[in-house]
Amino acid sequence: MARIIAGAGVAALLALAAARTAPAARAGGWSEMVAVPRPAEKIIDGWPARARSAARLTMARYGMPNEVGEDALVWHANGPWRRTTVHRGSRPRYALWGNKDYLENAIGYAVPNRSLEDLARFDENLRVDPATASLSARSESESRNCLALNLADEIINGKRTVAEARAFQARILRLADSGKWSPYLSGLLFAPDDASLAGRLR
Repeated sequence: MARIIAGAGVAALLALAAARTAPAARAGGWSEMVAVPRPAEKIIDGWPARARSAARLTMARYGMPNEVGEDALVWHANGPWRRTTVHRGSRPRYALWGNKDYLENAIGYAVPNRSLEDLARFDENLRVDPATASLSARSESESRNCLALNLADEIINGKRTVAEARAFQARILRLADSGKWSPYLSGLLFAPDDASLAGRLR
């Protein structure tokens, strides 16, 4: 990540800005008028609108990022996540299709080798990192990432086949579009390996 910004002065500035933005987040929703502190403001100001919106929504939820780079903002141990990353760009192969996969949520999860092919067939926006024993999902929202990770866990544990998981995922997203919600979208339905970080989204 290019030019990660850190230091006590920046930390103090970010803490002050987090206190200022928290009331706006609690009030519900965001607008382009939400105050974002420098250097994060300077960084995301030149990002695509959808990436900028994802960054501001994530800051409203979790406060200021632990790392600020030109191409990504990163939070560590936030809520149920080992790591949350808002990327400046969507994945190149989807860019022409208007994809919105700017938000990535990672958990601690040692995926067995036997499940790697199944997860790749289920959702290519899932990423397995054996070196750090982590599993991440990348999409336009936390709720969609929760859905993908919950179904990944069920595939790994033999509760659903890949075909069943894909059909269920499509049905849940259709229901969500019509205003009906599901626990699969609301939080992790299993305890990740980072047990101290496990919990429902609020």
